[in-house]
Amino acid sequence: MHSNGGNMNFKSGRIKDFYLLATDVENIFINEYMPAAPGDYVKVYLYALLYAKQGLEMTHENLARELGMSAETVDEAWTYWAKMGTVKIVNRRPKTAMFGYDIEFVNLRELMYSGMSFAGGGAAQTTQAVQEEEPAGEKKNEFSDFNAEDILCRDNMQEVFSFAENLKGRPLSAKEMKSIASWHDDYGIDEDLIKKAVEYCFERDKTSIRYLEAVIREWHELGIKTAEEADAHTEKLTKRFGDYKRIMYALGIVNRTASDGEKKIIDRWLDEMGFSMERILDACQRTVGIANPNVNYVNKILENWKKDAAVYGRDVNKKTTVTQAVLNKYYDYLRQEAERKAQERREKVYSELPRLAEIDDSLKDLGSRLSRAVLGGKAGETEEIKRLTALLEQERAILLTENNYPMDFTDIHYLCDACHDTGIDESGRRCTCVKERIGEAEIWLNSTEKK
Repeated sequence: MHSNGGNMNFKSGRIKDFYLLATDVENIFINEYMPAAPGDYVKVYLYALLYAKQGLEMTHENLARELGMSAETVDEAWTYWAKMGTVKIVNRRPKTAMFGYDIEFVNLRELMYSGMSFAGGGAAQTTQAVQEEEPAGEKKNEFSDFNAEDILCRDNMQEVFSFAENLKGRPLSAKEMKSIASWHDDYGIDEDLIKKAVEYCFERDKTSIRYLEAVIREWHELGIKTAEEADAHTEKLTKRFGDYKRIMYALGIVNRTASDGEKKIIDRWLDEMGFSMERILDACQRTVGIANPNVNYVNKILENWKKDAAVYGRDVNKKTTVTQAVLNKYYDYLRQEAERKAQERREKVYSELPRLAEIDDSLKDLGSRLSRAVLGGKAGETEEIKRLTALLEQERAILLTENNYPMDFTDIHYLCDACHDTGIDESGRRCTCVKERIGEAEIWLNSTEKK
């Protein structure tokens, strides 16, 4: 990082009484840039400025660690400040890691009084990235084509200026009028949308031209063209910020707002994964009792719920009382029911066909004898048992068919032949019948609880 061109390379030493020194922060930054900036980005700027002003070295990774932020957040912060013109991205290197560049702090007073107006979007034009993108000789001052008198004579802007002055409670400066006029020209937005942006800012007690420009630029990037579209966007944004607040409160985090990284994760829950706020708050309740409840912990819970919903074929927001333990009990119930019904069928047919009962008893006995013969290596006895078994099975088949009974009448009939109502198939994997059994298990559980 650099301060006013001063080079900073990593070193382990520290100036004596470092923390007793003071770091100057330009009032321009505090008044014009800080109000509109995300809180984490301000932390990155000020902490890095402290080290730069003292000629101390600080890597981006160490900066992230010191501030308790992710490297992604630090990278996003520098991109933001470069766009604002408060820093320059210099010494770009082949990007083998996230940070393939250094940072140089810009003198904001020089920026303010340079050929470009700091309040009219010109600051962003001073970033290294933009300078590299513009061909030599084509860069121009966006305010060079008109002066204050020209702007004042624009009939279509007079209502906008008057509207802003009424809200601001004072006349606009020539610099402020230049800024507003430049948005009209650069972004191609109409007067109604500019007025809507002014109103939006003052409703939030944001009186800085810099903040107003940030709103205009964001709306432009989002493709917002009318005041009605701006209202719809604002309503959605207001609701979403309310969502962030509810989630942070549910986690017991009341001393700060959600960071940009946390907002991205929450946005994914709502927009991509399809979770309702009620379901998200349910997940937050699962963090009660852990040492440091956080968004990442909740994210793991919701990702598991998402996977389970896909496996069981249900809506991610549908609550279920069916745990794996409940599902196992239901499968036990199904097997017991299948065995009970098979026993009822056997008792019925045996009462009608006593010879069938004798045959089944004989087949059972032959089965036991066959096992012993095989284990004992008695080949001759084994063959004889197999011959007798075949004769009895033939007699059994004739007896059943002649009396209009199916061959498997006395067998156990499982709902799922693949897993025999265990939930696990022959390969040891979760059976395909589980999705269907989940819904049944929930109904079964509710019915048993009512009894």
